[in-house]
Amino acid sequence: MFKSEGLIKFLIYAGTSTLFVALVIFFWQERAFDTSLQINSEKIAQFGDFIGGISGSIWALAGVLLFYKALSEQRQDFANNKRSLDLQAQALLEQIEEVKLNRKELESTRKVYVEQSKTIRIQQFESNFYSLLDIHLKIKSKLSEDDLFRTINSEIIKSVTAVNIDQLHDSIISKYLTQYDNSRELLSHYFRSLYRLFSIIENNDFFDSPARFFYFKIVRAQLSDFEIILLYYNSLTKKGKKMQNYVLKYNLLKHLQIKDTSYLCSTAVEGESIIRSEIADHLFSHFDDFLKAHFEKFYDIEFEKDKIEESFSDTNVIISLHVDGDGKRVFKIESRKGSPCILENYKDESIKQTLYVYFCFRLKFSQYLKDSDISVTPSITDYDDRKIYVIEIVTNKLIRITRDEV
Repeated sequence: MFKSEGLIKFLIYAGTSTLFVALVIFFWQERAFDTSLQINSEKIAQFGDFIGGISGSIWALAGVLLFYKALSEQRQDFANNKRSLDLQAQALLEQIEEVKLNRKELESTRKVYVEQSKTIRIQQFESNFYSLLDIHLKIKSKLSEDDLFRTINSEIIKSVTAVNIDQLHDSIISKYLTQYDNSRELLSHYFRSLYRLFSIIENNDFFDSPARFFYFKIVRAQLSDFEIILLYYNSLTKKGKKMQNYVLKYNLLKHLQIKDTSYLCSTAVEGESIIRSEIADHLFSHFDDFLKAHFEKFYDIEFEKDKIEESFSDTNVIISLHVDGDGKRVFKIESRKGSPCILENYKDESIKQTLYVYFCFRLKFSQYLKDSDISVTPSITDYDDRKIYVIEIVTNKLIRITRDEV
């Protein structure tokens, strides 16, 4: 009611009407604008009091109501503005949410595009890879028809001679190079094709390590035992030096057994014969498993033990690995006296020499290390109740026993 415009207008009209009524009442029968007459100050004062008391009050009330109405409308405007701002804020939040949804949609679209792009690139790679693999297998097939891999390995085995393991190793390389020269056209073509296969896998930057390993395994699965032996021999020469990184990184010699190489073929190394039997192969298998499981632990700063030991009941020997204060790694192969042992029918020096050849092969030659990088020293310690064959390893290199990481 107080904000009603009709009431406010009524009060203004009422005040104005009162003013006119007062003029009529106070100045009835008065001569207006007669300057010769003296102003009646008492009447003027009464008129002013009347106007101030009646009309002024009515107008004051109208002013208060106008001010109240203005404040009310202003407050309503503030409320409307707040609602408008709230709506704008809500609209802005909705826009932000819409932008987020659009962004997520774009990210999803981008992921789909990336996956599609990756799939296309993989398909392109596999098309090239399997084409090259097929070409390589055809090259291999031609060599296999003449049984070239087996023949070359047999010729090397028949011809190597040495008085110590390092000379034996050098002799193997020399004999291989001779056989390589005899069949250069065929072998060079074969190894270039194999190296090309490895290179296209390694140089694909959109592959992670497991993916590269997957394709290397595919190629590795195509290699026969004699191919692996020749791959190893070739990687020891200048001709195959670039292959060494692939051999170590992707465990290409996983299926290479020392019994299949020429390292155990010499009958006189250090004056003693090498044990060449299934017993030695069985023992070497345990050594391989032990090295793969434990050798690198001693490079781990968080590994606190100074000794790792395993007992093998099928051979009745104990294999242990120690690290002394000088950082030497010492392998000990312990056999108990008075109980059946896999080594009991062999001479001590033959056993020592066989172990020496194995550890040189596994930790030195197959790691492509030089004499300045590593030394291998064998010895025998004889006690009343047991005998310990010791292999002392001193190296300034980080040796990683090759194995499949994925």
